[in-house]
Amino acid sequence: MVYMYTTYWTFVAFPFFDHISPANSLSTALRSIRIGTRPSPLAKIQANAVADALRKVLSTNQDGTSFDISILDILATGDEIPAKRSDVPLAVQLVDFTGTLDEALLAKEIDIAVHSLKDIPPSPRWVSGIEIAACLERENPGDVLVSPLRGNQNGNGNRNGNQNDARNESQGRDGFKSIQSLPQGARVGTSSVRRQAQLLHLRKDLELINLRGSVGARITSLEEGTVDVLILAKAGLNRLLLKEKKECRGGESSFSNNLHIYEIPQLDILSGCCQGIIAATCRSTDQNTVELLRNSIDVVESRIAATAERAFLDTLDSFRPTLYKESMKWSGRPPLAACMKNTSVETSSCDNSGADEWTFRGILAKPDGSTVLSTEKVLKGETMDVERSRLLGIECAQTLLNRAGPSFY
Repeated sequence: MVYMYTTYWTFVAFPFFDHISPANSLSTALRSIRIGTRPSPLAKIQANAVADALRKVLSTNQDGTSFDISILDILATGDEIPAKRSDVPLAVQLVDFTGTLDEALLAKEIDIAVHSLKDIPPSPRWVSGIEIAACLERENPGDVLVSPLRGNQNGNGNRNGNQNDARNESQGRDGFKSIQSLPQGARVGTSSVRRQAQLLHLRKDLELINLRGSVGARITSLEEGTVDVLILAKAGLNRLLLKEKKECRGGESSFSNNLHIYEIPQLDILSGCCQGIIAATCRSTDQNTVELLRNSIDVVESRIAATAERAFLDTLDSFRPTLYKESMKWSGRPPLAACMKNTSVETSSCDNSGADEWTFRGILAKPDGSTVLSTEKVLKGETMDVERSRLLGIECAQTLLNRAGPSFY
């Protein structure tokens, strides 16, 4: 396991902060928290989001000692696996982004692990003894189409100059503005079988290039001409752009100035289960940390959505053996997607509070996009809670399983 300390804070309470919460009463037992994260820029932003959220509710210990938070970088197995263009269907290989952090938790080397919740394995395949103790406020859960502005492509990559010129003409000066506007045979960079299936369902002619690595590395591949466009999660891109904006302080933005970013409608590509939610996990037996996270930084609306979407994922993933023909088995997740949304007041977020209408959408697809099964359930006038959302996710998954039948793949 590779890890190193990167950040250290000491939080000191001031007399004019007269706020006492359940989190503060737990601080005596905890004294300090070690947060584990993958070392990528986005993962570190998310770990700092959890640390900052805790910082707002924690003060000094009751005995007057300061409360410490440290962040530990831990390399994930998935970070070390190079992507291959030949990995199609993309689900043939199970990519693990949580295992080494789980091991560090269970070994008590860290107290909290921070993940993009969409990266946590389905519950039947996740290690026991760890639980999702907090779900932060959800960012926009959708995907975006990222393309270089015309004139910023340098013509490198595996296509000749004439072909790049033709693509520039098709693209227009301001980048591509929809999946439908992509030229015939456009090269799309993605490492997600969920996106692969939905893209090919819309456009059989697209050439999918398996790209992994940090967002910055993938954008470099785009700028070098390895692909014509990228599909990225809007939440992660938003977090990176916000960090860059703060660091630039009004100056030039090297990260985003040369890119066109188009938000893909959810009807074209439905978002991944729990996409946009930062999760803080800890040992199930560490009740002090469980209570601290659950009582202080867990967002109920995010947890309701996450519970429904993970129940949907867990149910479909549990039935993988019945879905696959013997010749088509793979270790990765089935191509599926889901989003639970409060639809009483439409916004860009998936988790609005104080409304009485919730909508769940889910899909199950074949990797080549030849079949995409979908389901939608709208609940009106019901009080939504975690248990009701769990049952909703299971119900929607069962609907698709019944329609798929045995040997769907």
